[in-house]
Amino acid sequence: MHNEFSLPSLAPQSSVQEVCVLVEQQFARLQETVEEAKKDAAAMLEGEQRQALRQAEGIQAHLEQRRTQLMKTSTQINKMSKNKSHVDFLQVPSILNIKDNDK
Repeated sequence: MHNEFSLPSLAPQSSVQEVCVLVEQQFARLQETVEEAKKDAAAMLEGEQRQALRQAEGIQAHLEQRRTQLMKTSTQINKMSKNKSHVDFLQVPSILNIKDNDK
């Protein structure tokens, strides 16, 4: 069994220096592979971070819009509560934008 990082069979006349050169070459390839994997992981994490940020910004925009709607509703209710006319209270569902599926 021979893989990319195993030493080939060396003839007995091979010197220690040749073995060192082979080991250094394999180590350099291993370092390159690790660096490439590190870059790939960093790029993946950056992509996920950008996606999470866009999602959070969307949620924030939705919440701000909902807050604005609730503030308008609160203002309208406060105005109605100061009004002595009972007819206004019959219009509460339309003023609050209440739909059948919101109840």
